[in-house]
Amino acid sequence: MLISPDYLDQQKQLHQSDERYGISSSRRVNDILCVQETHHCADILDYGCGKGRLKLRIGDCVREYDPAIPGKDAEPDPADLVVCTDVLEHIEPDNLDDVLKHIHSLTKKRLYFTVSLRPAQKTLADGRNAHLIIESANWWIERLSQYFLINEVKENEEQFEVTGLAQPERIVGTVKAVGVMRDERIAHVRANVLKTPKRTPDQPLPPHDRVALIANYGPSLKSTFELLKKQRKKLPGATLVTVSGAHDFLRKRNLTPDMHVECDPRAHKGKMMRKRSKDTRYYMASCCHPDVIDMLDGYDLTLWHLYNGPESFEIRDIKSEETCSMIPGGGSVGLRTITLLYFLGFRNFIIHGMDCSFEDSGEQHAGAHTGKVQKTLPPVRPGCLVNGKSVKSDREYITSPVLVSYANHMLKDLRIGRYPGCSFYWYGDGMFQEMLRLQNMQLEALTAEQTAQGIEPTYVEAKDYFSATQEPIHEDAA
Repeated sequence: MLISPDYLDQQKQLHQSDERYGISSSRRVNDILCVQETHHCADILDYGCGKGRLKLRIGDCVREYDPAIPGKDAEPDPADLVVCTDVLEHIEPDNLDDVLKHIHSLTKKRLYFTVSLRPAQKTLADGRNAHLIIESANWWIERLSQYFLINEVKENEEQFEVTGLAQPERIVGTVKAVGVMRDERIAHVRANVLKTPKRTPDQPLPPHDRVALIANYGPSLKSTFELLKKQRKKLPGATLVTVSGAHDFLRKRNLTPDMHVECDPRAHKGKMMRKRSKDTRYYMASCCHPDVIDMLDGYDLTLWHLYNGPESFEIRDIKSEETCSMIPGGGSVGLRTITLLYFLGFRNFIIHGMDCSFEDSGEQHAGAHTGKVQKTLPPVRPGCLVNGKSVKSDREYITSPVLVSYANHMLKDLRIGRYPGCSFYWYGDGMFQEMLRLQNMQLEALTAEQTAQGIEPTYVEAKDYFSATQEPIHEDAA
């Protein structure tokens, strides 16, 4: 189902009663024309065209589809370029996957999309906000990545929107060949909670002084491993935490982690924990594949729940999970691990291997990896503005769209204070570490400029992911 009958009626009413509803596509004309020319797109489909401002600006090469507009509601033919601006946030959450599959089936070459990340100023006849899905840029990229290869993405923090360009993945069989879908994740949770008694606490633990020494699986772990070993010896009270393939990487080098964290729902993750240890506490997301959970029978195993949007609360109809905590954060296991450890009271972090980039040779991890090889972008040279001047990195990095989104997510979390009271120390020479250096340079320059002007910098009190106003822990705020 693309749209329910009741919601279709409400959309028709809103289009008829509000002359400014459904006119935003005209803001994107220049970008769309550039995409059309660059990728040699003969025709354009305006998906969710509203009042048709895009066709008025560009011409007859644009075809229109909108189920709420009479005369434009017929099933459209595929087009070289599909434009979907300010539409996806209006989709009913239960129908989002069907809509994305529909868009995928209509896209020959490229999809140009824009999604708003904040509530709308308009309301529906039933009182709901007109934006039915309000999620982060990373959340949207993860959902779109299940159907499309993301070529470019840009988050506009001032406008609270994300814009991107993508091309359709050629899917064999069902969409589940590309990624594990929502229903499959929920099925994993239901199977795993029945056979695993230990959980994370229902509420965040008080802060403590212990250090979390985290080993991610980026290529730079190979060059910083000896330093990590020394840090482990010098910090006897530190908790050594691995994610993904860093588990076996360390075990093969006679270093046993105190904790291992995983949240990937695919079965192949079990092959990255071949050298399991009774001395390691395994913190596995409840959505992990049941076969992977079965591998840990007899080991110290604790389940924790991912927060991936309002549908995550479905598991609270299971009696044992009625008050369960949920861990929000970015799309990678490394980002979720930091949030999980913060939830468990850690405030001091030493982090290795969070590179968000690959070696120049193309090697994507510190060692063997059983997942699919990521498609890379052309070489990326990070930069920022310092005192009004562009400052570029001296080095280009090989990376992928999803890794760029992970890096931007962590940088934003640090910038807006998602982890108040924390100390972070980052090791490695990847793109993320360079982007962090540039961001710090930019922030220091802004502070220095204010000081020189006699301006007293003011700061908004930081709120972490688990504050009382944050929805992942408190269902009534969702």
